[in-house]
Amino acid sequence: MVLVATAAIVPAATVASAPLLPLPLQPVMFAVGPFITFIMLLVLDNWVPQWGMGELKHRLRQKLKLQGIEIPSQGYFVGFSPSFHPKLYEGQLFWDIGFLQLHRGQLSYIGDRTQFVLPVSAIEHLTTVRPRIEWFRPELIQMQWHNPGGAIGSGYFSIKEERSSLQLRRANRQLAKLMCQWQAGKGSTSPIQPLAELLCPQLGPVTSAPIEQLSNNIRVLWGQVLLASIAVSILLGFSALEGLYVWGVASGAFTLLLLPALLYREPSDVAERSPHLQIPS
Repeated sequence: MVLVATAAIVPAATVASAPLLPLPLQPVMFAVGPFITFIMLLVLDNWVPQWGMGELKHRLRQKLKLQGIEIPSQGYFVGFSPSFHPKLYEGQLFWDIGFLQLHRGQLSYIGDRTQFVLPVSAIEHLTTVRPRIEWFRPELIQMQWHNPGGAIGSGYFSIKEERSSLQLRRANRQLAKLMCQWQAGKGSTSPIQPLAELLCPQLGPVTSAPIEQLSNNIRVLWGQVLLASIAVSILLGFSALEGLYVWGVASGAFTLLLLPALLYREPSDVAERSPHLQIPS
């Protein structure tokens, strides 16, 4: 809702402030209005998705504590999804949130929906990839493993506790490098051993949808932008032409913000990947 409100308020402010400028500068104000609106949306899109993550982390830690699970400070607060490519889980990019820990020879994940341990020998593939879903979407850490029965599992992680998406990008790269060192048997690991009773992931059926279905959500957002533009224009007493400008700029800037998600297509194959962790330059 913050982004929707911003998309309508910034062009409305442009219309309201233009008459205060000398007449020759008023067309310039209207011309730069769309650029200012888009830049404001980009700035907020970098920060808004991370709002509330600190509180979410605290609540999950307390919930696990009530279950008798103490998470050491070395645990990384991450989002986890049980698929190799990004998908939607109830409209979200991540199916679960939890704490990732690297132990000597083992990786453990203690989450809200699932908990598991993977020996380093079970991990067949680690890589990082940046899906072009959002302008500031950070790299995801993708992983494939084999269960004791031989079945192949896959999932991806992303740090969730940074304040902005750009900070997440740096944090995910640092975690990817650490996992590379861990896989090679180097670097520091948690001195706390994982829970003995945890096994390789037993996730069961997980309902997901392709990223392309974001278009359904986007149609709803476009409707909200239209309603917000009409409401702001009526509130400020704009003429029909001025209201049309507000709606046109708001919808155009919002569409440009969502363009990566609209253009995203899930890769068709996952074959012939390197079995080693690849760190992007």
